[in-house]
Amino acid sequence: MGSDIPDYHRGNDHTTQQSQYSFYSNPYEPLPPPPPRPPQQGKSTVVAIVLLVIVLLIVSVVGLFVAMPTLTRLEQAPKPTVVPTPTPSPTPSPTPILGAPSVFITSPIEGSKVPLTVTMQGSAFNVAKGRELWILVVANGVKGYFPQQGGPITIENDGTWISQVTIGVDKDTGRKFEIYTALADQSGRDAIDKNFSQTPSPDYVGIYPLAPGITLMSKVDVIRG
Repeated sequence: MGSDIPDYHRGNDHTTQQSQYSFYSNPYEPLPPPPPRPPQQGKSTVVAIVLLVIVLLIVSVVGLFVAMPTLTRLEQAPKPTVVPTPTPSPTPSPTPILGAPSVFITSPIEGSKVPLTVTMQGSAFNVAKGRELWILVVANGVKGYFPQQGGPITIENDGTWISQVTIGVDKDTGRKFEIYTALADQSGRDAIDKNFSQTPSPDYVGIYPLAPGITLMSKVDVIRG
């Protein structure tokens, strides 16, 4: 009998059962996304380094292939010849031979251009008494030694000498001349004086052949400027 009586409390039971599951989320609502994973710093750094190394290797290899033709051309190109700059050697001081007469010309120098009147300088050693120092000029293409006016050259106590010398005439520009120093004894002096006794004229000649009493000592070649 008691079971046939409707239980009006079942609704309450159902309500109670439904309220027991009310804390679950709606099955039709999407689940929240999972929390993000922390970045893996170590692996990312290693990968970046590996990629950088690969890129550098590729660039190096490409650059080597590009530069090889240029390097080959540079290696095959002839090397320039280095010509050393000549260092001018100082003019050695004249060394007289002991006991023997010697005369040196220090100015003008060999091959230089000189004016109509030039100052000559030099040195003389061991010139015996009774011998005189003279300057003789010879023009290219002309026979004869022309002694310079003004008498013999004075040799100083230290052996140096200086003299003014006339080289040709005004129209001799560009002509080559030979200038000699000479020692003359008395017979040579007589030959020089005889040459000076000529009447000045276009036919004025030098001493030729050279007199036995005249000894040539040194020479310098010059060009009239």
